[in-house]
This record gives sequence, C-alpha cells and structure tokens, in this order.
Amino acid sequence: MQVIKLGGSLLDGERAKRWLAHLAQRAAAGEPVVVVPGGGPFADHVRRLQHDWGFDHVAAHRMALLAMAQTACVFQSWCAPLRAGHGVAALRRLVDDGHPAIWSPTVMPDTPASWDITSDSLAAWLATALQAERLVLVKSLPAPAGSGPLQWQAEGLVDVAFPRYAQRFSGAIELVAWDAPL
Repeated sequence: MQVIKLGGSLLDGERAKRWLAHLAQRAAAGEPVVVVPGGGPFADHVRRLQHDWGFDHVAAHRMALLAMAQTACVFQSWCAPLRAGHGVAALRRLVDDGHPAIWSPTVMPDTPASWDITSDSLAAWLATALQAERLVLVKSLPAPAGSGPLQWQAEGLVDVAFPRYAQRFSGAIELVAWDAPL
C-alpha cells in the first residue's frame, strides 16, 4: 500500500488532476493507494481567522482537519473513482475492495493541536497506522536538495513535527515535485 499526500497548493491548475488520474489508474491496476489531501487555501483561511479572531489552537486544529476534508471533496469531484474514508478502518476496507481511497479526516484525538503539525505529519501518521510500504509527499516546489526528513524540514519543505512522525514510519519516504515523471 502507498500513501500519497497531495499538497493543497496543487489545487490551482491541472496539477492535482494529473496526479489523481494517475493514482486512480494505478489503483485500477491493483495497486493499493490512499490519498492524503493537504489543507491548501482552506487551511490558510483558518490560519488568518485564528490570527484575526483569536480562537485557540484546539479549534484551529479541528478546523484545519476540516480544511483537509474540504480538499478531499474537491479531489473527489475531479476524480470520480476516489472513495472517501474518515478513519483507518474505513480506508483499509476501501483499499481491500480495490478502490483508490482518499482520507477525509474529521478528528485526530492523538495528535497535538499545533501548527507545527500539518498534513505532511498527518500523512506520516496515517502511513504508519495503515502499515503502508511507501509514503510519497507531492509538493508544488522543486525537488529538494536535502535527502531526508531532517533536511526537508530544515529547508522548510515539511512541517516542524514531520521528522518525528517520519521516524515512526518503517516504510520508504519520498518527497517529489508535482511535475516529476509519473
């Protein structure tokens, strides 16, 4: 099984559509795939509102998860084969039934409420929970100069908590630019 995180920054243009079509084809060919959507502009809006309105990190964290779920809705509208699952068990069932799955998170009781944890770390958390073989983070940025989670974090390509979550994952981790060959 592969967990593929598509950054919310891919919402503009055709970038996400290209990746989603490719992942749906792979799933149709029998390759288990779970997509993790980034929060993108929906999460950016939560950040602005937290600053303007002053609500706490717990509320912001819950709203940022819903931002990921909103991106999941957009991705599903662009790629009909995707089936949404809200939790680990639901995602496993979808993959076992041969569907390309997309995570639509609503609650994360065992992760701290902080902007240090974004969809990158949550993708690593999910890959660990699903016992996936591979985690791929697809970014709108060029390919990184660094070779691993600590370097990616130092370059600002992943969130502060990602190296810690990546360390718990036993599979392979890749960070790729959106325009990498499929």
